[in-house]
Amino acid sequence: MLIQQVAWVNKFVLDCLKEYSTEVNPINKLLVSAFLRLKSITTVKNLYIQSLMITDDSSDEWNVLEKFTTLLNDQAQKICFEELLELFEFVISPSDKLINGAIYTPKNIREYITKQSFLTLGNNIHDIKVVDIACGCGGFLINASRILKQKTEKSYKQIFERNIFGVDIQTYSVKRTEILLSLLAITEGEDEEKFNFNLYQGNSLEFNWQEHNAQIKKNKGFDLILGNPPYVYLRNMDARTKELIKKWSVCSTGHPDLYIPFFQIGYELLNKNGVLGFITVNTFVHSANGRALRKYFTKNNISLKIIDFKDEQIFKSRTTYTCLCFLQKKESDYISYITLKQKKLVDIHTIKFNKILYKDADCVAGWSVRNYDFITKMESVGVRFGDIYNTNSGIATLSNKVYIFKPDKEKGDYLYMQDGTKIEKKNM
Repeated sequence: MLIQQVAWVNKFVLDCLKEYSTEVNPINKLLVSAFLRLKSITTVKNLYIQSLMITDDSSDEWNVLEKFTTLLNDQAQKICFEELLELFEFVISPSDKLINGAIYTPKNIREYITKQSFLTLGNNIHDIKVVDIACGCGGFLINASRILKQKTEKSYKQIFERNIFGVDIQTYSVKRTEILLSLLAITEGEDEEKFNFNLYQGNSLEFNWQEHNAQIKKNKGFDLILGNPPYVYLRNMDARTKELIKKWSVCSTGHPDLYIPFFQIGYELLNKNGVLGFITVNTFVHSANGRALRKYFTKNNISLKIIDFKDEQIFKSRTTYTCLCFLQKKESDYISYITLKQKKLVDIHTIKFNKILYKDADCVAGWSVRNYDFITKMESVGVRFGDIYNTNSGIATLSNKVYIFKPDKEKGDYLYMQDGTKIEKKNM
């Protein structure tokens, strides 16, 4: 297992985890036991959580637990539910992060996507079916469960059985989602011997929901799909994944990354009134890899809202260029697009989106969604470069390690590297 740096945790806590075990279950037990102890919860009825509690005070596990909880206490803050989720998300093997694209979604982004998607659905949510088709440790499902609890006053037991669904390619992620949902209920006063979950280990590229769950067949799909599709380049996919993405029409051009088919998978899983909310890479808007996806959106006149963060970095652990996408299972003649900083996020229904007609959007060359009016005016005169010359790719560094770097610190007009080298900002 890889333990990555977590902003609120010091080096000693991470070293303790690394030294303790590289196996999934011992780490699960340590994190669950420490969390319950810090919450002053000594007994639980839930049989699954019971099985993860370290109780033998003469064991080596107990000694590690003592050390670990002391280290957490030294953080001078309470370890809340979100911190536990973040620790679970960061305890992931390096190969899984590369091959399966696992990445922790910040709380504020999850909450925004979930809240805005629920607002779009309206008030009739008592029996809705909510899914994350690459659920990881269940962050989006936790947020959805909380909203359903607040708005319907159903018990978490009922919500888990009737409203919440998830699938992930990794068994340990599914187990951790079960752990976190169980702890959510327990910490809010709902401790049951057993919770029944609709959580599955499977590959969304081939997973058949209607075969696995009768509720989805009866509901004719999902009402709400939330998530952060996996970020994996084609070159990092295993042979099986490369074969599976070929069945999805949106992967028929360029060298599609793994997030691209999740749009088609998600859209086709929605029922007729369904809503989808994703945070994902924004390159599909203009890249050759996203050409077939743009054609798919256009052909189906999909109601699509894009909030583009452009070059603002949302994920601390990875350099990515991201956007929020909200789809509805209804037709629209246009794409709704805007660029925003995350601190400027407001109710989606009050945002003044730019509207780009699908019939005017170039699926082949890429959507000119940024500065749309200005670009349209420019393209109406003169001769296009592409009408004279063939272009096979855009501008590329060809050596990211040379041109893309993270400074150790920033002061005044200079950036400082770890080895002490300073770089003047105006020369960049």
